[in-house]
Amino acid sequence: MRKKVTILLGSGAAIPWEGPTSSQITDIIIKDKYYHACNGKPIGEYIFNEFEAQFDYTESINFETILTLLESIFDYYNSLKVKGSNPNFTSIWPFWFNEKGLVNNLKDFEIKDLDEADNREPTNVHYRSPISSGNSWIQWPKIGVELRYFSDLISRFNGHVSDSISNYDNKYNEKGCEMLNKCLLNFIMYYISNDYVVRIYTTNYDRLIPKALNELNVFDGFLTTGKETQDNTYSVDFNKIINDDACLNYFNLHGSIYWRNEMNYKTIKTEYFCNPSIPNIFDPILQLDYVDPGRSIILSNIVTGYNKTHRVSIPPLNYFEHAFCKDLLCSDELITIGNGFGDLNINKNLKMAFLQNIDLHYLHISKGDQRFLDSFQGNKIRDVIGHGTSEYFEKKVTEGWVNSSTGKHRIYLNGFESFLHDEGWRA
Repeated sequence: MRKKVTILLGSGAAIPWEGPTSSQITDIIIKDKYYHACNGKPIGEYIFNEFEAQFDYTESINFETILTLLESIFDYYNSLKVKGSNPNFTSIWPFWFNEKGLVNNLKDFEIKDLDEADNREPTNVHYRSPISSGNSWIQWPKIGVELRYFSDLISRFNGHVSDSISNYDNKYNEKGCEMLNKCLLNFIMYYISNDYVVRIYTTNYDRLIPKALNELNVFDGFLTTGKETQDNTYSVDFNKIINDDACLNYFNLHGSIYWRNEMNYKTIKTEYFCNPSIPNIFDPILQLDYVDPGRSIILSNIVTGYNKTHRVSIPPLNYFEHAFCKDLLCSDELITIGNGFGDLNINKNLKMAFLQNIDLHYLHISKGDQRFLDSFQGNKIRDVIGHGTSEYFEKKVTEGWVNSSTGKHRIYLNGFESFLHDEGWRA
């Protein structure tokens, strides 16, 4: 039987290709001056400052924290407009809580009554915000004004995330990346030539690996032949995701900027498609679903915020997670690259793999020094692999390497780029 190696990529894996860090994306959103709060500050900065004043552990406040708040407000207003409907499809927020001052402070829009000549729709008002039709007045249902506004705000901030990903994702073929791509290919081919099944997963929203490894047949979860549409998009191949666990894959566990979804009016279900070359812009108002009674979920193409566990329960993300868990349980080696271990759901899946797959060999690749072992990530690694004591890993770093007392688990701290150039997989 062939051996298997499962590779999980986090945001740090993209840094050699000039991928952004979480703090860099957060900084872009904080400095976006398109929308302003009541005190004149950019809305991203205002929200960030409010979180800083509320919480002690400010290192955990980032763009996902900001988007979580906005999505919760969106859910609130989405439920306000459906008063009297089925509680299975309506949030309980409006019933139990009143709108607080913080939410009002975020509203950067204007409304006014319709002129008498336009008053054929008495439930409508004139509405404008910085993003609506070039700041001109448009008609909009009065009960849906806040929903429209916060939808635009979420879409704009998600657009910053998408742009940050697209900027580095398209650099894979630039001259400076040729050697990096070759080293990446050598890394993957080392395992393939030694008769390993190679399985790759990522929490990033890019297509970096399929692009950089374009000479290999990397399956990304979507059909690549036979069902190409006029705009070069492809539909999900659910059967291959579940049943072909020996192919070289690259599954985006948290979605991709290249995905879009559409409603199939025959099945009354939302379906995802992938256009490998064009990032997608989504509108939250048009892309909602329900996974729990009374809780709407935004079907964005990228899963941000703190609602990941709910949103990865929707196809094809739940199929990707199923494949990920299955691969973890039958892998001989696990490699995590640039992961921050802040995703509780993925941590639980990793922890279960180490509990059930006791012979699993593990390598984590990151950038750091001796202090890494006592950092948040270092503690999380020990917790995930089931060895919580600080004595489990050696207290010294030798040429970037830290070994465990059992020899099965290792950490490489010179970064992914050095690992590739120095052929660290041979060590």
